[in-house]
Amino acid sequence: MKKNKSASQKKDRELKQHSRKNRNKINRVAMAALVVFILLVVVYSIKSIRHFNLADPGNRPFRGNGAARIIISEFSDFQCPACRGAEPNIGEILKQYQGKVKFVFYNYPLTQNHQFALIAAEAALCANDQEKFWPYHDLLYDRQDIWSKASDVNKTLKTYATELGLNGETFSQCLEGGKKKSVITEDQDVGDALQVQSTPTIFINQQRIIGGNSLTELKQALDSEINLRS
Repeated sequence: MKKNKSASQKKDRELKQHSRKNRNKINRVAMAALVVFILLVVVYSIKSIRHFNLADPGNRPFRGNGAARIIISEFSDFQCPACRGAEPNIGEILKQYQGKVKFVFYNYPLTQNHQFALIAAEAALCANDQEKFWPYHDLLYDRQDIWSKASDVNKTLKTYATELGLNGETFSQCLEGGKKKSVITEDQDVGDALQVQSTPTIFINQQRIIGGNSLTELKQALDSEINLRS
């Protein structure tokens, strides 16, 4: 009996050791997987918050003083009601701070919510080729309730181009050829890098302002930047 009991105890110990080894192996694999996951999250986070120099917007459309040290960068969506609502404040800022600021427009169409936002952004950039970005920009916001509900939005956008005196054939070729999609993607990439979550998102130099419906907030941020550089 003692021999059998000893053999049984030995077998139990071996089973327990084997079980512990398996658990340790599983734990090591799980830990390795967790480390890889954490590294991926860190790498992605670093990529997501990488710095973009808003002081060098390239050839993006702008208003105001091109040499100004105060740069207002707006990430906007032409079909976004809040973006349209912010327009009067932007206009007022450009008047009150004339010569002191440069206002740069970035296309950030929220296509998951606004089905015509992308084509509207393309149309505005096609108008930009004929030096009519800002008149077209203003028209899109002024008539947002019309074109955003149009049965044939492309036709409506082309009508606006004609109304503004653009070359209709050139505009149509640009719009129908999708020539501006890559430009919009670049703007969206910048917005993503800066962790833009909604429109309008406004940066006054590096100060972030969500929305733009408070003229007081915009002026406070501007005054702060001006004081820093005075």
